[in-house]
Amino acid sequence: MKICRFPYTDIPDLPHSVLAAGFFDGFHKGHRALLKEAAEKARQLGLPWGVLTFDPDPWTIFRPDDPLDHIQTLADRQQTARTLGADLFLIVEFTRSFAALSPDGFHRVLEQMHADYIVTGFDFHYGARNAGDVQSLAAAGFAHSVVEAVRDTDGKISSTRIEAAIRAGDVQAAARMLEQDYSIPGTVVHGYGRGSRLLGFPTANLEPEPGCIIPAAGVYAGFVRTDAGMYPAMINVGSNPTFGNGHQTLEACLFGFSGDLYDRQVRFFFSERLRGEIRFESPAQLKQQLEQDRERSLMVLQGHDPDPLHIFADEKSGT
Repeated sequence: MKICRFPYTDIPDLPHSVLAAGFFDGFHKGHRALLKEAAEKARQLGLPWGVLTFDPDPWTIFRPDDPLDHIQTLADRQQTARTLGADLFLIVEFTRSFAALSPDGFHRVLEQMHADYIVTGFDFHYGARNAGDVQSLAAAGFAHSVVEAVRDTDGKISSTRIEAAIRAGDVQAAARMLEQDYSIPGTVVHGYGRGSRLLGFPTANLEPEPGCIIPAAGVYAGFVRTDAGMYPAMINVGSNPTFGNGHQTLEACLFGFSGDLYDRQVRFFFSERLRGEIRFESPAQLKQQLEQDRERSLMVLQGHDPDPLHIFADEKSGT
């Protein structure tokens, strides 16, 4: 897959293609419907197909002081598009001047990108004050497809719904919409050392990539991908109230792993929330609960695949 990042004022020489346009945070079921349509149109037209997206998130330009988290990092979005078969991943740098383009100005950008066919969601908007939409694309003469909302029993599948589910700890609901477990990449850092020293449950402490959504506090059954492979794990999100840490940590006890992960890149997958955060009267009581959590985790994770398309199978850790 060819990845190109550029300002709208300096568009590189790109092949004629079919492009699915959007921000695509999470590449959930709705997003994948767009990519499936783009791939089919490309097959019919004998063209490569790809993703047209924007960075940074437009909200960072218009509301720079607001906190903003995402389901996937830009690198994760690229890796997902590659796994789903895209030939191109085009990133237009989002700036105030780009946002101020008229619909006709945006159309000229598409023409310079050699976008022969455009696939969008039904609610796609562009240009100053979101004046452009799927009707103006058609009026401008672009060959294009509009993909309607993908729904489940709770309504339209969207990044907003997925984010709310993750923040509430309902990672199973998020996984149904994402078609894979929610995951967070990051670096293993030194923690307090209590897991191995006091409790007999050594943990890897994650410093997540900036801007990742952190699930609700509690204990989760999940997996950790390392450069040595995928390991079932018990993951804790919270402030360790039994010890009064005072700040939030993400730590995982990997089952069947031995070795040093410090300063290495790993990925935490959240499969199921087992319980909320609890303050215990003593480390002994906490250890007893962790034994129960481990047994339940192993039961929950048996036969479960957190990454069925192996989107992150080729990730390597670094030093």
